[in-house]
Amino acid sequence: MPDYGRVTAYRSPAGFGIRLDAGTAYSGAIITRFYDSLLVKVTAWSPTPEETIARMHRALWEFRIRGVVTNLRFLDQLITHPRFASADYTTKFIDETPELFRSPRKRDRATRLLSFIGDVIVNGNPEVKGRARPKQAVFPRLPRVALKAPQAGTKQKLDELGPENLPTGCWRSAASF
Repeated sequence: MPDYGRVTAYRSPAGFGIRLDAGTAYSGAIITRFYDSLLVKVTAWSPTPEETIARMHRALWEFRIRGVVTNLRFLDQLITHPRFASADYTTKFIDETPELFRSPRKRDRATRLLSFIGDVIVNGNPEVKGRARPKQAVFPRLPRVALKAPQAGTKQKLDELGPENLPTGCWRSAASF
């Protein structure tokens, strides 16, 4: 059953041989139950089936979508299944392969860690609540290291020679589009 709700975080994959067709996938998007729940169509291409599967596998694992449940793990189970990889399947493959639906539970440690850090920043650390603050902040001492002066670069040459005496061909131009 397609999920609906607000996409709280979104990051898509990229790279050679990966194409994304997306319209409603972005952080803050509201996915309703009244429309097509397709967020992104991802297509992988390469010269060989094995490399194509590897690219798609990487792309599926690089997606980060939070807030709505997706079928990313199911799709990964599908494309990495040995029968799929050997092209030994029919249109009944999904119906006849129940292990496709048994994927390991996602732990989503990064979102939980960031939520904890944000909570501590805003509300303070509950483990030190009520403790007295230290009277004086203790900063570690940095070791004394003798550093050499940095080697002269383009700026120092410009300061030394002036713009009119700079050798030609030293400057390059770039264009952004």
